[in-house]
Amino acid sequence: MKKMIKSYGVFLPPAYKIWGIFLIPLFFFFILLLLVKANALAAGPSCYIITSYVIAFEVMADYWVFGGTCVKNNSSMEYLKTSLKGLGILGKGLAGDCIRRSVYFALLTGVMVYGGLWKYAVAMMLLADIVGTTALLIGRHFDFMFLMQMAVASIASVAFMILGQLLFWMMEIVPGDGKNLVAVIQIIVLAVIALAVNILAVSHGVGWVKGSYYERESD
Repeated sequence: MKKMIKSYGVFLPPAYKIWGIFLIPLFFFFILLLLVKANALAAGPSCYIITSYVIAFEVMADYWVFGGTCVKNNSSMEYLKTSLKGLGILGKGLAGDCIRRSVYFALLTGVMVYGGLWKYAVAMMLLADIVGTTALLIGRHFDFMFLMQMAVASIASVAFMILGQLLFWMMEIVPGDGKNLVAVIQIIVLAVIALAVNILAVSHGVGWVKGSYYERESD
């Protein structure tokens, strides 16, 4: 774990360590906590809106960390080729990013559970992790085009809202105690998908950079 954190830190700009890792995530955390505690605008819709903003932030902030990783002949990753440990550092860094993002979503889940929304909280945050990580995979295929990153972030936020409403609808149409069963099934399915997507995020990024060693695109 220590090596993973250290490797992840290699890719973080100094300013990002302050605003990207702590300040802005704390802002989202306390805003969500405030809305849940005060039940402002109804806790459920507030959680969806704040989580969609978190997804957009994650995608746009990745521009300064792993932006362009999956672009052929990307010059930002050239320095990794000077070390035999380069690919290992990248793999650990990408894994650290996945774990850090999962911890953030877990904290937001805790806030929602505190607000009595457990049936929706866990599934929603797993969905957020899936959508956010998938959007990152797409965004990393564009070579330092922040406008494109913003577009991907916007689409990801909208996709999360639509899919989140679909999960909510699937739960609500079931009568009585069946809602709890549906919630458990959703959590299990989404957890498996989230794990697969995060593994793909690491292997895909490493594969592309490894492919550039031989001046070819990785499958």
